[in-house]
Amino acid sequence: MAAPKFLVIASHEVTSGVNETGEPFCSIRVTSTEGTIMLGQLPPADLRAQAMGDLECAVAADQDAAMWRVIQKLDLPDALAALVIRELREAR
Repeated sequence: MAAPKFLVIASHEVTSGVNETGEPFCSIRVTSTEGTIMLGQLPPADLRAQAMGDLECAVAADQDAAMWRVIQKLDLPDALAALVIRELREAR
């Protein structure tokens, strides 16, 4: 089996919906920079859980970048900087 192709996400859109039995759902449309479109649906609780994870990841990325800038000012080797960031990430 071939390895999956890595796509760069250009945008995503989430809309709410309700099916014929009254159950809620969220539709997701993701578009890549190449124009590839992927569609899917999730229950609202699953979408909320994923969104919280996404927010936590965004905050962690900002913290990692800030730590990297501080370490670079200390003129530490890149390997040591990466080790420090990895250890802090695992402690979160």
